[in-house]
This record gives sequence, structure tokens and C-alpha cells, in this order.
Amino acid sequence: MISKNARIYLACPYNSPRTAVRETRYKGALDACYWLHKNDYVVYSPIVHWHNVAERFGLDPAVDTWRRQDWAMLDWCTTLLVLTLPDWNHSVGISQEMDAIRHVSKQIYLLNLITNTQTAFPDYILEQYYDPRAD
Repeated sequence: MISKNARIYLACPYNSPRTAVRETRYKGALDACYWLHKNDYVVYSPIVHWHNVAERFGLDPAVDTWRRQDWAMLDWCTTLLVLTLPDWNHSVGISQEMDAIRHVSKQIYLLNLITNTQTAFPDYILEQYYDPRAD
């Protein structure tokens, strides 16, 4: 389980040529941040932080645009948490973030949406993906 003292970097797929897809992914990240906050975790999401800035100023949503920002926050975090939205496992950005985290021996978890809940807000299950202590 993720420690309540962890500093979580929430990764999720984002880039798409379609604005509606980016908006849906942004809203998914918002929901996940709310859930993490509600469960007393400290979280940073580059998507939540930068989506509105990118949309307002027409910034390129490609991975390279955000690398410097993302790497600084990956250095800050103690745990990478990957929101498993559709196509997360095909995301170039997530792949690079996971490689960077493995390289410095930090934990990786998956955050899986529970789709059949009766609650007003989304609910999730945390799943351990990589533990450097197991290597």
C-alpha cells in the first residue's frame, strides 16, 4: 500500500490530436486527484496542473513540451501512480516516466477505476506494479 507520507506523481495518458480526448483525460485526472485527496494522499498531476494553461495558450500537448516540468516533479515524488485510462499502456509519456522512476528505484502503482460503483464520485483500486525492493 502507498504510504500516506508518499509524494505521488499521477501519470495518465494525455496527448491526442482530438481536443475532446484530451479533455476527457483531464477530467479523469481531476477525478483521480479528488479521490487521492479525499483519501489523504499528497498528489501532483501534470495534466491537472497544465491542461488549462496548454488549452488557453495553444501549447503543444506533445511529451517533449512538458519534459523539463515533468522530470523536476518526478524527482520530487516518492511514488509514481499511473491512472489506467484507455491506452495508458501505449502512452509514450507514461513509458518514459515509468522508465525514469525505475532507474531511481522508486515504487510504481496503478490506479484502476472501479466502473460498477453506485457512488456519486468515481472509486478506484490501487495495485502495486513495481517495487524496487523486490529486485
